[in-house]
Amino acid sequence: ARLDETGRLAIATAILEGRVTNERLQELTDKHPRDITFLLKRLVEERFLVGNDKRRWSSYTLAPITPGPSSQHNEPSSQHKDVSSQHNESSSQHKGLSSQHKDADSRQPEEDTDNLSAEYLPALIQEIRTRKRSAPAKVEAAILALCRDRFTTVQDLAEMLERETDTLKNHYLSKMIRDGRLELRFPERPTHPLQAYKSKIAQIGVKNDDTDSGTGP
Repeated sequence: ARLDETGRLAIATAILEGRVTNERLQELTDKHPRDITFLLKRLVEERFLVGNDKRRWSSYTLAPITPGPSSQHNEPSSQHKDVSSQHNESSSQHKGLSSQHKDADSRQPEEDTDNLSAEYLPALIQEIRTRKRSAPAKVEAAILALCRDRFTTVQDLAEMLERETDTLKNHYLSKMIRDGRLELRFPERPTHPLQAYKSKIAQIGVKNDDTDSGTGP
């Protein structure tokens, strides 16, 4: 079934903040807690999210998309298709999510940008989405954050950042693979149709001297 606005918001929150809870969605929407509970359960049943099963204090994270050993080099897994579709659904909600954090950018001190926080990430992504050109360091930081702990396709990155896939490949991904910041899901087949990228470094930040130079795509 097609996700409604709150469903997309829940998934976008899980992507951008690392997790989503009933309490967090109450802050972002006017939905009743009981309705949110039913929604989160449905997203788990449909394999968009996984929960930690702590009842009232449950938190939910994005369902993993790494294919099993038997399918990793063969046919596309149905799970990957589901999550890829979910990413496309959730990307249109990023603007709504980041508007809830509209003051996060102003609160983020310039000297703290070497440690990109979950709170600052939605504002950064919104900034990239709404500008034709952004500082390369900011785009790279967003890519690393969106690829943290999971393989993410260039199509999903393009959807979330509102950039062309060729722009991301030519200006960012190839360079970030060469310098060791990203790893490939299929390193032996760079042009694999299900190729995806995952961050290899723990610290994800934005260099202070690259603040909005407007020189990057």
